[in-house]
Amino acid sequence: MLAILFFALSTPTLALSPKDAVAKAPGEAVKVIIMPFAINSAEDINKERKELMEQIASALDESGAAITGMEEVERLFLKKGITRFTEKEALSAARKSGAEFAVIGSLTLLGETYSANWRILKIKDSRLLRFYHRSSPSLNILITEVSATSDSMLKKMTQERGGEAKALKTDELAAVTVEGNRRMDNEGILRNIKSRAGKKFSAEDVKDDIYTIYSMGYFDDVIADLKETGEGLTLNFKVAEKPFVKSVTISGNKHMSQEKLDDVMTIKENTILDHAAIKENAELIRLMYLQEGYYLANVTPEITVEGLDATVTFHVKEGPKVKIRRITLIGNKAFSSRKLKKILKTKEASPISFATGSGTFNEYTFELDIRNLMNYYYDRGYMKAEIIDKKVLLSEDKKWFYITISLSEGARYRIGSVKIEGDIVTDKKNILKALDIKPKSIFDRSALKKGIVALTELYGDKGFANADFNTKTDLDTENKTIALTVEIKKGVPVYIERIGITGNTRTRDKVIRRELDFAEGDLFSSTKLRESRKNLKRLGYFESVEIKKSPGAASNRLKLDVDVREQPTGAISFGLGYSTYDKVITNASISQANFLGTGLKLNLNGRLSARSSNYVLGFTEPWLFNKPLSAGVDLFNTTKLYPDFSINRKGINLRFGFPIHKRTTRGYVTYRFEQTDVRDVDDNASKTIRSQEGSSTVSSITPRIRHDSRDDIFFPTEGNVLSFSTELAGSFLGGNNDFVKHEASAATFISLPLDTVFSIRGKVGYAYSLNSDKEVPIYEKYYLGGINSLRGYKSRSVGTRDSETGEILGGDTKLLLNTEIVFPILPQERFRGVVFFDVGNAFDGSFKVSELRKGVGMGIRWFSPMGPIRLEWGFNLDQQKGEESSVWEFTIGSMF
Repeated sequence: MLAILFFALSTPTLALSPKDAVAKAPGEAVKVIIMPFAINSAEDINKERKELMEQIASALDESGAAITGMEEVERLFLKKGITRFTEKEALSAARKSGAEFAVIGSLTLLGETYSANWRILKIKDSRLLRFYHRSSPSLNILITEVSATSDSMLKKMTQERGGEAKALKTDELAAVTVEGNRRMDNEGILRNIKSRAGKKFSAEDVKDDIYTIYSMGYFDDVIADLKETGEGLTLNFKVAEKPFVKSVTISGNKHMSQEKLDDVMTIKENTILDHAAIKENAELIRLMYLQEGYYLANVTPEITVEGLDATVTFHVKEGPKVKIRRITLIGNKAFSSRKLKKILKTKEASPISFATGSGTFNEYTFELDIRNLMNYYYDRGYMKAEIIDKKVLLSEDKKWFYITISLSEGARYRIGSVKIEGDIVTDKKNILKALDIKPKSIFDRSALKKGIVALTELYGDKGFANADFNTKTDLDTENKTIALTVEIKKGVPVYIERIGITGNTRTRDKVIRRELDFAEGDLFSSTKLRESRKNLKRLGYFESVEIKKSPGAASNRLKLDVDVREQPTGAISFGLGYSTYDKVITNASISQANFLGTGLKLNLNGRLSARSSNYVLGFTEPWLFNKPLSAGVDLFNTTKLYPDFSINRKGINLRFGFPIHKRTTRGYVTYRFEQTDVRDVDDNASKTIRSQEGSSTVSSITPRIRHDSRDDIFFPTEGNVLSFSTELAGSFLGGNNDFVKHEASAATFISLPLDTVFSIRGKVGYAYSLNSDKEVPIYEKYYLGGINSLRGYKSRSVGTRDSETGEILGGDTKLLLNTEIVFPILPQERFRGVVFFDVGNAFDGSFKVSELRKGVGMGIRWFSPMGPIRLEWGFNLDQQKGEESSVWEFTIGSMF
């Protein structure tokens, strides 16, 4: 709401006294009274209003008008107490002063923009003659533009002067016209205003119309002129169009590229000239220089107008780059300056500032540093810590900043007692456990906030979605203890009234609803809300998932809105590669994890080279019969040519899954039937390989249990993945290979500061034959190496070797450990970096720590429009003969 402030006449209002003004043109000058302008502003702009009125009076005086009536205005203000003049009061004051015309209006300040509306009243026939409107972000520009209308105002007054007042034949508008517009047609203006031909004339409508036309943004000047013609009243709007920006240039930018400055600028070519926008863009350019350390930079806009074309030039004076020479902390006793400086993102300049970016001062970052510095103290019991003073001084040579932060630590406080008061909905022990604040412990404000969040969850799980927790801390300054009291107002149990789903442009509503742990009519639960969000994120369909609460129709009702943002779930890739062994390699794949938005999973992969081929077709239904049961089938056909033999494997997998515990733990059963042909075996091949020449079949069943509590399938920040399986293959299932494979894997993800995530994964496997006369088939043994295994080594290149031929024979056991740190590079683009360390091997028998192979490396991960992309470079830390020192690897469609 704009406050209405009024004009005070404690000092002479206008620069010209009435006597001085009339003396300039005795007997001839048009007599004009200027009524105090009303003010519309949340700020006090009396001074600005006075300056505007003085300039109007001065301009009219110079044009030949006689300013009069100031005694009457002062009498009405001081004696009658009138503070805001209507047209009736203006006409009355003008008649008493002998004026022929009155100027009445208002000055408005909204944001940083000043606007003036004013009109001319003819005293003799009480008629409105003309309306004016001007607006500008600069008061000086506004005053100049208003003063420039003095000749137009005086000309209108002179034309209307003389003659007896004529009664209007009608107050109905015969015509409403527009002139001065070139780019916008008349109809585009007239259809947006209130005044219409055939409608009764209204001064209020005209004021609104002027504002409407001006607000279109196309015009610098809007004047409303009212005339009586032979046909009746004609209302004419005279407009002056704003120029179009023909070009925008920047000069003087030596240390900042044009492209970088263009990125922050909002003013563009072929747009309407906007003075406020130009001022704003000059500031944006200056702020960009400030961020780079050019604190003396100055930006001056220059506007050149030719007709309706404008050229805008921003003149930049960069000045020297200012660095931070020293940061001094005063008053810190409990913590060293070195320790506290580590908290600050504002750093002193160093010899490597060119690489680290340290030494640059940013005001916003500095204010955050001050807040973080205080939070550091508050979290360590210093309840009364405060910043006494902070100074940023510029050196005389204007090259360095010297920052001084003075603080008072105060005493360190411990928790004296903890009380829970108010509405208790469970045992107090449970509440205190959730709060996790113990007597005699150092007071920690962050821990208290975390405890309140835990209490919110605790009460939310019992349906109290709007529970209120108020904390009181009573300080005992003598004993340096705090009596902590938590007052609880539980409110009423809240039920879910409605569940809305938005943002799913592809995924069907039912696919989302079936992942929710709550339904309409259920009692609200914070845990179910949180777990439902995780369920949706684990699908891999959505870039973001938000579940928002809003009030329902009653105090015990709540609306939940599930807002998702879809991400690509399909991937199409085609590539060509080359290796010394396979020669030219062609890869192609098509996958869709959310086919037609139904949740169905389809994938088709093909790989072809001179020495190998691999084809896989897969299908998965995650909700069979609309129940949390999954079913799937895979068809595969793989051929590989090795130096001493070739192998072809083709077959089918039938998969079935079912829930065990909630949605995080599931059981699976897979049946596999595979026919394998080992042929073209060289006479010099390993004995193990020669023994397996010919055709064989594997018919196996694999029960598996898997727990997945990650919060995101592609970029998890917390949670665990555990898996245990046993594959049993035997002649009793229809195959002619008998073996058992036990496998287990575990992974955990830990969130670190700066949006960084640490993860560690481990895998073990053990395979053995059930037939004492036959070994485990070579193609069923364990091999390590590759982007999803032991990085830094080629795929399937690590394992037990034949002692005579050196061929990789695989292992009966495997051990693999992967550690990673994933960090953001371009968070908004979901572009991340990774560093890793891997260790593992495949053994013939028991694990041998001395034979573990190690790899280290780095890479990037990007969730692209084509799907997840990984590019990683691994280094072999235990290079052996015939192995490469490093391996580049690339994959699309999955994350590790």
